[in-house]
Amino acid sequence: MILPTAFASSIPDFLAKLRLYLQNQGVDPADNARGAPTGREVAIGYLRGFMRERALEWFDKEITTKQN
Repeated sequence: MILPTAFASSIPDFLAKLRLYLQNQGVDPADNARGAPTGREVAIGYLRGFMRERALEWFDKEITTKQN
């Protein structure tokens, strides 16, 4: 996968590459029903892996800790 630094100025480009990468890995981010870990959990894990410092803190506070 192309590193996110290549898309620092274009969030839509980064997200498109992330979606393509997930598709190539067989991860369905909409899958929230199958056994653990779900496709949603795997996709969030990949996304979190690209975040650092304040962005990661914000993501964990505002996104990953919220109940659906």
